[in-house]
Amino acid sequence: MLQGDPSSEGLFVYRLKMPASYKIPPHLHKASENVTVLSGVFFVGSGEKFDQGAGQELPVGGFVSIPPNHPHFAWAGGQETVVQVHGVGPERSQVREPRRRSEEEVERFDASQPTRRGEMDMAKCDPDEASSRTRC
Repeated sequence: MLQGDPSSEGLFVYRLKMPASYKIPPHLHKASENVTVLSGVFFVGSGEKFDQGAGQELPVGGFVSIPPNHPHFAWAGGQETVVQVHGVGPERSQVREPRRRSEEEVERFDASQPTRRGEMDMAKCDPDEASSRTRC
């Protein structure tokens, strides 16, 4: 823990060190979760089912902001990975049990649609340029 307490009101910042290939199961948070990759490679995916084929790679300097109540999962790449997480507490994670989707829901899904409001916002940042960018 670098600052604050995720279980209490107010800002918090902590770092999470994961061994190679560490998996974080599908879950969601009541508040936004903001993650920056400090070392290694981190993968993040959307949804209630863990699917390594559906994740996005975030290298060192990569950033993701996950909105409240948005089911997601993550995993570390092939080496030890360190991420920094910050947000506003109180923070409570909720592990998601996969929900069975109807055939109609599956047919309506169109992966070619642009990102919609409320979906994860990911940015890859060059650590050398990060200080000069307004959003990284």
